[in-house]
Amino acid sequence: MSTNNTTTSNLVSSIVHATSLINFYAAFPFLFFGTIGNLLTVIVFSRKTLRGNPCVVYLLATTIPCTLALYFAYIVKISQYLGFDLTTISAFCKMRTYMIDPSQFTSSWFMVLACIDRYASSSEHVRVRNFSRLSVAYRLILVITLIGCCIYTYIFQCYDSHVPNSPIVCYIRTNTIFPCYIFDSVIFLTLFSTIPPVCMTVFGVLTFLNIRKMRYRQTGPLPSVVTGVNRPKTRMQQLDMKLVTMLFAQVLMLILSTMPLSIYKVYSTFTVNFIKSDMRRAIENLLFQMALTLSNLNNVTIFYLYLLSGSVFRKELMQLFSR
Repeated sequence: MSTNNTTTSNLVSSIVHATSLINFYAAFPFLFFGTIGNLLTVIVFSRKTLRGNPCVVYLLATTIPCTLALYFAYIVKISQYLGFDLTTISAFCKMRTYMIDPSQFTSSWFMVLACIDRYASSSEHVRVRNFSRLSVAYRLILVITLIGCCIYTYIFQCYDSHVPNSPIVCYIRTNTIFPCYIFDSVIFLTLFSTIPPVCMTVFGVLTFLNIRKMRYRQTGPLPSVVTGVNRPKTRMQQLDMKLVTMLFAQVLMLILSTMPLSIYKVYSTFTVNFIKSDMRRAIENLLFQMALTLSNLNNVTIFYLYLLSGSVFRKELMQLFSR
């Protein structure tokens, strides 16, 4: 019996050590490539030729909370590996979670607004196209930011350090009168992992249909119709098409990278009251950390997705370095 206990204890220790290694060695490349990529994204999207487009404004706004979430996630993981876990401090635990969760919320909803903007800009109806304006973009970015900051104030009540039976040191409390665990899971599953991807998919399909209609209407134009007056509009439409490709690439990455974490959240909610062995908690912690790592891919790969999928992005980047 003692031999089995020793073997189990050693296996648990190995899993815990592997988990810390994953966090530590993922931190440096994520921070390095994420910092460089997000900085270049901000610079490129701030150029005069692009910043006047509402979709670019939404994409630019997405980059900022993604960078915040990335830093607050991985600086702590580095400190944990080096032996001083900042999340053991209750105040820092709450503040860190409050910085990460609203950042993920706002970045996903900025993507939704970008998808709606592309649908509006490709619509044949003037009233719908009026939604695609810079003034509307700035107002909605402010509104979404304020909503995110207000919704996630429950974190200060519900999150704490050293929560029993939790996969990490800083986690959601279960011993509260307010149903923190259920509320947190509902917020995550509805406002982050369900409604935004559904909205992105719906408006993506609608944008695709609008583009097909637009191309159908423009087929076979008479030579006399194609004048110098129409060329600026054509260039603007070409820019819109290229932005749609970039947008859809990031939407796909967002959905794929956050899906494992969503699945874990569902599992964690249904098993919150289960009595778990040390082995099971170690395995769940490993899976949780892997899901978190995958969810951070979206915060790292923004620039590289744009570089691969957007010719207009590559052109602006080349002009930036050619001077």
